Amino acid sequence: MKVYVITIDEVYDFETFDHSPEVYAVFDDAKRRFDDLVAQTREEFAENEFDESQGDTFYETWENGRWPENHYGIYVHTVDLQ
Repeated sequence: MKVYVITIDEVYDFETFDHSPEVYAVFDDAKRRFDDLVAQTREEFAENEFDESQGDTFYETWENGRWPENHYGIYVHTVDLQ
């Protein structure tokens, strides 16, 4: 059995902020939530000059050249429970 876990990695001025993971039994549900989170994040960071990278199951945005101290990432991990 597989589950799909959404995690968020947030760092601002080298301070890490915790986010609770979200677990889904169905990939399509996880993907729908991931897409919603990405849309919300893009809207929040729209006025900033941040770089970004995205794939089917990850989204990352960071202040130009400052990944270690200022970044935000959303990821969908597949976990096999067998």
